Amino acid sequence: MQELVRQFGLDWKLLLAQVVNFLILLYLLERFAYGPIIAMLAERRRKIEEGIAASKNALQRLADAEKTRSEMILKAEQESLGVVSAAEDTAKVQARAILNAANNASEQVVASGHRKIEEDRLKLEEEVNAHAVGLIKRGLAATIGKMNPTERDEVLIKDALRALSISR
Repeated sequence: MQELVRQFGLDWKLLLAQVVNFLILLYLLERFAYGPIIAMLAERRRKIEEGIAASKNALQRLADAEKTRSEMILKAEQESLGVVSAAEDTAKVQARAILNAANNASEQVVASGHRKIEEDRLKLEEEVNAHAVGLIKRGLAATIGKMNPTERDEVLIKDALRALSISR
């Protein structure tokens, strides 16, 4: 075997030095290059996993927020419909109250007008009766001849006028 080693030109001292150099180089690379690279890759993997977890968490919170927003909008719509419905009901009640008040006021105005008309009619009737009494007196005086009718005649005339107004 020595012959084979010589034929290939291998020197065992040189080979041993190269193996030692290789092992030292392997140790140095492992210690200062491969180890930090592996640690950096592990740190990077950890950060990526944290980012993915944070992303999933953010997506979940976003979905929850969207759900909450939808629920709040639905609730607000329902409340607004309730408010509008209540306002409509209140408006209907107030409209009825206003109409009733207007009807009552118009009935009072009509009743007041009727009373005023009746008062005016009675007053006019009294004036007409008073005027008729005067006319009848003058007519009787002219007919009877310059005689003044007595108070009893005035009472009879008034009774006749009252009887006429009742028969109408």
